[in-house]
Amino acid sequence: MASHLAQLGRILADDDIPNPKPVAPPGLSGLASLLIGWVEWGGIILGVLAIAVAGITLAWQRRHPEGGTGNLGDVMKVVLGIGIVVSAVGIVGAIVSAVAS
Repeated sequence: MASHLAQLGRILADDDIPNPKPVAPPGLSGLASLLIGWVEWGGIILGVLAIAVAGITLAWQRRHPEGGTGNLGDVMKVVLGIGIVVSAVGIVGAIVSAVAS
């Protein structure tokens, strides 16, 4: 264990730490883009459904205040979640770019 830590210390002390750019494996870049697109599409569809359910819950609570548990905070959480899903690729890309440079 100590020898591994010493080796790690020597590697980290070296100024020439390799930092290769991320590259998709050959033949998988199209598939990866397709899968990411599908996941984003699914997230948008689920987000639309979640907003509809939250709206229905708010309307129901307005008419029947004794049993409702929904509130505007729930709607805002859904909207925030949709924003994260839709911008996930951009967020990860920005983080990777910042770390790579």
